Amino acid sequence: MKQLVVSDEFLSELDLLSSELKERSLEKIRLLTENPAHPSLNAHKLNRVPNKWECYISMSHRLIYEFQEEEIRLWRIGDHSIIDQAHIRSFSPHTSFRRLDQDEHADEGQTSFQIPAEWLENKNEQADNPFKYVPASHLRILGVPSELIPIVRSAPNPEEAVSVPGLPKHTQTWLMELMTDPVFEDTLFDQHSLLFRTTLDRLEGYCQGKIKRLMLNLEPEQQEFVNKPINGPLMLKGCAGSGKTTVALYRAVQSAQTGGKTIFLTFNRTLANAAQSLIEELIGPLPANLEIANIDAWLVRFLRGRGYSIDILNNDEVQTVFREALQTAQRSERSYVYDFHWSFFRDEIGRVIKGNGLTKQDDYLAIPRYGRKSALRRKARAATWAVYEAYQEQLQSRKRIDWQDISLIAYRELFKKALDKPYEHVIIDEAQDLTSIQVRIAQRMMGGGSPSGARSIFLVGDVSQTLYSRGFSWKQAGLMLQGRSHNLRKNFRNTRQIAEAAAGLNSYNRLMQLSD
Repeated sequence: MKQLVVSDEFLSELDLLSSELKERSLEKIRLLTENPAHPSLNAHKLNRVPNKWECYISMSHRLIYEFQEEEIRLWRIGDHSIIDQAHIRSFSPHTSFRRLDQDEHADEGQTSFQIPAEWLENKNEQADNPFKYVPASHLRILGVPSELIPIVRSAPNPEEAVSVPGLPKHTQTWLMELMTDPVFEDTLFDQHSLLFRTTLDRLEGYCQGKIKRLMLNLEPEQQEFVNKPINGPLMLKGCAGSGKTTVALYRAVQSAQTGGKTIFLTFNRTLANAAQSLIEELIGPLPANLEIANIDAWLVRFLRGRGYSIDILNNDEVQTVFREALQTAQRSERSYVYDFHWSFFRDEIGRVIKGNGLTKQDDYLAIPRYGRKSALRRKARAATWAVYEAYQEQLQSRKRIDWQDISLIAYRELFKKALDKPYEHVIIDEAQDLTSIQVRIAQRMMGGGSPSGARSIFLVGDVSQTLYSRGFSWKQAGLMLQGRSHNLRKNFRNTRQIAEAAAGLNSYNRLMQLSD
């Protein structure tokens, strides 16, 4: 285990923290020495400061540190401003450090900092297992198998509870998030707050298994959009806590109950697993005409069903491929664009070029770019296109494709031949996370370029996601939503005070005020 050493500036900043943050800081520092890669640390290198790392103390506080051969140097601790200003701060190699001593007695003759006793009052107490207070019904919703619930609840500490053999990976992830995220710090011990919006009288009904009255309960404003008859597209936007996903889940169930072939699409596997668990809790096993999938998994199954052999670029290879593409592009011409981090080109190619299905340089030069944070003029775009072409050549030489290629191939294949049994209803959760081409694919899944007749596509998304933040306009994605976009304006999850504070902060954000 590496020795901890601290700068005087770190100690001064630590002393300014509240008692709660001091205790949390010491716990995170202990975790850093035991397992620097622990997920709750969210550790990663600082972008503009060589050899320095940051990790989370809380949602708003950070720690800056550095690895040496035999020690971990703790440089600074404080709110997020220490990260924002790190590139203009001095990290002098001549800075003096002393040992951070958490024991009662330091070694004689060694300069150290003795942790004040009041900071360590509970240091020998084993962390209680918060999941023993969580009702069994909640643990089932999180994916804990019924036979493992007693084991999870009786574990001596949260780490052992999360590590119980047999827990699904997505369940371990959710439990870990609840255990480590400061936002949920009090939630685990408050069964009036965990996972649902409720009042005390509804809690009794929930404990009796009446989930329709609680976690998936519908307010009149939400019920309106579950029952609303639509032909074609409809967009429902709402803030976090407005229940838009709840509406989408009920909409999927109701569409399937009419007999129409229905699919509920999400951006990633975790959301798909959560959606399926909630619907099964609501109605039992899924009916044969209701499918739940994340879009990438659906596309892979579809292409393999059409006889395609798929070899996707490994995540470990992505950085290498992009760096080689950059070197190839720079041989022909010079541009300031080539000084950008390789991840810029990954996102630009994925979200803008492939995300919009662009195949010609002229199309890329002409398309509006929303929300990429880096304005690119014509010559800069031409240089970026050169990186794209070099990147494609690298993929071809490796006989690989990337996840964006999956969408492009599937889109072309759906144009060649529509689905034998198209979907009548498509529901998309967090629609702003999909690319433009994926939204177009969702429309092709209904057998045509856009929904018509009795067919419908129902999209839900974050009300704060303007075209600048999602990167494309709905019109670019083939959806005409004029008069077909609605907002859920009431927050059913947050308290009035939290909502008002957030609204006050948003009033200073001009970007959030832009509309489509």
